[in-house]
Amino acid sequence: MRKIKESKESRNARRKRERENQPKKESSRFGFFIVVVCAAAIALSFVSVARIDPKEPTEPDPIDVTTVNSRALSTSWTCPYMGEAETNNLVIVNPLENRSALIRITSHTSEGEQIYSDTIEVGSLSKTVVDLSSYRSDSNFVLFVESFSAPVAVFRNIELSDGFEFPPCLPFTSSKAVFPSLTTERLSNSILYLANPFKEAVVVDISATLSNGSGETLTVQSDQISGQVIPARGRTIIDLQNPEAFGRFSDISLTINSRSGFFVSEVLMQYNGARGATGETVVLPSRELVSEFRHVVPGVSPTKIVGANASNNAGAISVGTFAADARSFLNEPLNFVAGSTLQLSVPGEDFGLRAISFLLERGGTKNNMYTAWNHISADAVSSGEGALLSTTDKILPMYGGDTLEFYNANNKTVEVEIEIFGSNVKKTIELKPNSYVSQALVELPESELSIVRVISGDEIFSASSGPQINRHNVGITIAK
Repeated sequence: MRKIKESKESRNARRKRERENQPKKESSRFGFFIVVVCAAAIALSFVSVARIDPKEPTEPDPIDVTTVNSRALSTSWTCPYMGEAETNNLVIVNPLENRSALIRITSHTSEGEQIYSDTIEVGSLSKTVVDLSSYRSDSNFVLFVESFSAPVAVFRNIELSDGFEFPPCLPFTSSKAVFPSLTTERLSNSILYLANPFKEAVVVDISATLSNGSGETLTVQSDQISGQVIPARGRTIIDLQNPEAFGRFSDISLTINSRSGFFVSEVLMQYNGARGATGETVVLPSRELVSEFRHVVPGVSPTKIVGANASNNAGAISVGTFAADARSFLNEPLNFVAGSTLQLSVPGEDFGLRAISFLLERGGTKNNMYTAWNHISADAVSSGEGALLSTTDKILPMYGGDTLEFYNANNKTVEVEIEIFGSNVKKTIELKPNSYVSQALVELPESELSIVRVISGDEIFSASSGPQINRHNVGITIAK
């Protein structure tokens, strides 16, 4: 009986131990199950990420300030400043040979109220001149141009105090704009035009860095204009000489940063006796310099090139000059101090009309460094940024008496085709290796704006210039 009793006690004790151990086993099993599930989830998460993770972002190819993609189905252009003359107009060009473009043009007041809107059609390989009398509200208006079914290029035909200029309207918006070389000194001024093509207001901050014009670098920061509002579908105009802005300075570099949203900007720079100069020019914002890519500007004395380094890194810029008679001169690389504004030495004063190239030898692709050039004389004022040597197809606006400029930096001869829209004029020229050529286009009709297309077998620099460089245009690049 004792053995049986002990067996029962042993059995009961074993069962008790099993009951006590049962939760631990289940907990262990459950824990093991969780570990397995988590491991599987982590593995799947890696697989999922691998499937949807985009490629590493790459730097975009450098482009000129105004570029049109020939494969685009639509384009949008903003024209902040249209001048005072009632005869000023728009010139819209369709560079495609197989598609017409439907164009909607809308004008708004600075406050954003719509004035007028109309739709027109521009046929393939043609240009259309748009009279703006219906779009005006005195001179207080901004234009927006949208194309459908085909890309177009849009130029302005504006009469200024020293003659006509043909600046393009702007096909891009940005959250930052830099103007390295402006002036607000006595008997001169710079007026900033900020436009907003969108349906929500944009707020921007504006700051300026000073340069004394001696070639030395300065890092003096002037006051900042904070919280400037650009109305939806409107524009804001700021007189930079106004004491509430920056006052009078001989050279300033201007930077506009958006707090939210995107905007379009340009400057009307005026000379009325300062430095013995008279004239006006429309200044477009500069694009960031691209390392190892050569930039080219026209050279006719006096020409001033200003660089603005808004980064925390130093750079180095080399400047060269190339004349039509094959003479050339290259300066030693110049250090570009971080946070400074610098005037670049321009060689070849005795070369006459020439090409000036500069190369950023140190600095990243996205480096926050900019340049701009000014031509300021008794007869004319013009300005621009360095155009990249990276175009094979370009549209240039030209007036009778204007000159075509070419610079071939290749080590081989390049063939260039030239044609005038709306005419039977087509000609071919050859550019010798490493050569600069300035050529009058005698086929241009007098006192009429023409559109010239330049197509080359290799990448070259091309531009058009007016008499005494009272205007200079790097045109609109047609990207393939």
